[in-house]
Amino acid sequence: MRKKVWERALGSRALELYEPRVRVKVELLMSKIVAAEGSPINVTKYFMYFSFDVMADTQLTGFSKDFCMLESTSYHPAIQGIHRTMSFIGILSTVPWLIYMVGSIPGLTTYNLFSRWCRDEVNEKRKTLVMDTVKEPQDIMSWLLKAPPSKRAVEEDARLLLIAGSDTSAGVLTNALYLLASNPHCYRKLQAKVQEQFPGGISQWTYEAAKAIPYIDHIIHETMRLRPIVPGGMPRTVPPQGILIDGQFIPGGTIATVPTYTIQRDERYWEDPLRAVGVSGETFGDDGDEDGVESDCAAV
Repeated sequence: MRKKVWERALGSRALELYEPRVRVKVELLMSKIVAAEGSPINVTKYFMYFSFDVMADTQLTGFSKDFCMLESTSYHPAIQGIHRTMSFIGILSTVPWLIYMVGSIPGLTTYNLFSRWCRDEVNEKRKTLVMDTVKEPQDIMSWLLKAPPSKRAVEEDARLLLIAGSDTSAGVLTNALYLLASNPHCYRKLQAKVQEQFPGGISQWTYEAAKAIPYIDHIIHETMRLRPIVPGGMPRTVPPQGILIDGQFIPGGTIATVPTYTIQRDERYWEDPLRAVGVSGETFGDDGDEDGVESDCAAV
């Protein structure tokens, strides 16, 4: 039941409802970049402002307000709390019960600021749903509140939505822009394909039309292969009976993980694995040869 709710909240029909709200944030981001008038800006920060504002926007995640970080060009206190605690979370990620225990102690970590913000916004959303007469949910959180397993689980979902949908997106955007800037022939190729699809400029942009440009997917896939957002992989506990992996027995109870960064650059699985980052002067396939790009991305 819970899985079905998530699937509907993030399904193609739901994404169509979210598109106009995302577009508003995209236009705001672009206006901030244009306002810089050629002066250097920290795009990593701007992409972070953008991604968190999108995920917290009222009509996307269903919270009663967003962080307004693009407007203020500064971090919201709740987001500052996350980033200051990331090293702590990374160290204790293999001991999740200890994270919960430490996080429950008031004032011990700044992560509590973010947790409290999510809890308050979920409670506010519950109140608005009581008065909402719209039959079909218009945002992710409204879907999740239709079948909540428990109050705490929904609050955890809220935290997951914001972090997993924001930090990751900002990281991919930053890395993709860096790779394109480092490899101008790829940038020019992408620019030409976008201009061909939207000759009238940004006013013609739609998500459906953008999906018809395969080269965008190629760049995103190669960026995520070469610079994965979770480079160390996701740890999992081996079942009690143990498991055999590639001829190697892993005892039950062991915490195992696949090192994403290493695997996706391993010459045993990738022919010339670093080519796409321009190590040999060739990136995302040879200049003018899109087929090479497509085969690489398909393998990812």
